[in-house]
Amino acid sequence: MADAEAFTYRNARSGSLTAGFALAIAVETVVVHLWLVSRHPVWAWSLTTLSAITLAWLALDYRAMGRGSVLVQADALDVVIGRRTAFRIPRTQVVTARAASWRDEPDTPNPNYLNATAPADPNVILSIAPPVHLPLVGRLVTRSITSLGIRLDDPEGFLAALLHKE
Repeated sequence: MADAEAFTYRNARSGSLTAGFALAIAVETVVVHLWLVSRHPVWAWSLTTLSAITLAWLALDYRAMGRGSVLVQADALDVVIGRRTAFRIPRTQVVTARAASWRDEPDTPNPNYLNATAPADPNVILSIAPPVHLPLVGRLVTRSITSLGIRLDDPEGFLAALLHKE
């Protein structure tokens, strides 16, 4: 068995949702800029710049979601989800790993659960103990989780690699 096996999550990204957000941001930016530019030009250009940065981030995240993967190694899982988050989970902390359907996600917000490939429904759920501290939002925010959902292109292969790799 290879030192590390990579499992992609290309199917978790949504081109139409990304395009919809980009279109909404672009239209709103033009309207707000035209409305503010004569009254408050600094605010108008600041918001326009922020919108342009957001559009660039959306495009880069979409691209990264198409190229990224979760690595199953002998001692750890290296999880890099687009430009959203990147972290390492020691395999000794993965208590359970199971296939999931849309019914397995919590109905109410749970601060200990993260669907890392949202808005896609996860097809793999990992239970983790002790909690893992994840960097989010450009590493400015951290969050502790005990359950992680991921939508992978090959969930069965991932679970087999995770459960059988020593």
